[in-house]
Amino acid sequence: MIIRLSRHELSAYGTFGTLIVPGKPPLCTVERAWQPFAAAGSKRFDAGVPFESCVPPGLYRLEWYKSPKYGFAWHLVSDDVTLTQAEGGERFACLFHAANWPDQVQGCVAPGLTFAYVLGRWGVSDSSKAIERLHDWLPRNAPHELVIAA
Repeated sequence: MIIRLSRHELSAYGTFGTLIVPGKPPLCTVERAWQPFAAAGSKRFDAGVPFESCVPPGLYRLEWYKSPKYGFAWHLVSDDVTLTQAEGGERFACLFHAANWPDQVQGCVAPGLTFAYVLGRWGVSDSSKAIERLHDWLPRNAPHELVIAA
């Protein structure tokens, strides 16, 4: 199954988008703001700062992964997008997990049922419910791909 994440807003406050799973109602998403990582002299794709940036646009496989912090979650894996840290190692464990605000994710994607504006900041509502829906909608024994458009 091919899932699509279309981003609507990339701002200093966060990155917001819509997650489309075929045949299901859309989910809202929140991520960290885009923080560029520019390797000196590099012509490679700017992969963003690990733990501080939204996930770069591109094609990802979704793999079922047991996170020490979040339990079982969908892990974003890419052969096409270079995810590198400033130290030269790979960016790792970009996940879909529950969170309602941009500062609650570190380079991951958090789905919600709606966008929310509370106490002067934007986020998503009911992220735990949205994660449950995503887990119900995506069979673990079938291949899934995620396309992230800027």
